[in-house]
Amino acid sequence: KVCACQVRATGKMYACKKLEKKRIKKRKGEAMALNEKQILEKVNSRFVVSLAYAYETKDALCLVLTIMNGGDLKFHIYNMGNPGFEDERVVFYAAEICCGLQHLHQEGIVYR
Repeated sequence: KVCACQVRATGKMYACKKLEKKRIKKRKGEAMALNEKQILEKVNSRFVVSLAYAYETKDALCLVLTIMNGGDLKFHIYNMGNPGFEDERVVFYAAEICCGLQHLHQEGIVYR
């Protein structure tokens, strides 16, 4: 579950990704959750979210991430006028994705 959150002292916005401990254990995902945290700590690109903070509660692990304003790509494909994009917009988004992937690869991170 991901939701927007705000630091009271500064007013800065973040995305908070909550990973339920029960669910992680049930799926034997402890190593994957730790790996995700370590990768997000390492990332420093304007095209990829990165980890700002991490904390845990009794029931959840929480990853506080940089927020990307504007929503996700799926939202724009289906909810902004007719489904799909004009060619110029496709080129723009493809370039941003390539820049993000290039940064990950420079850090030795392979994305799916």
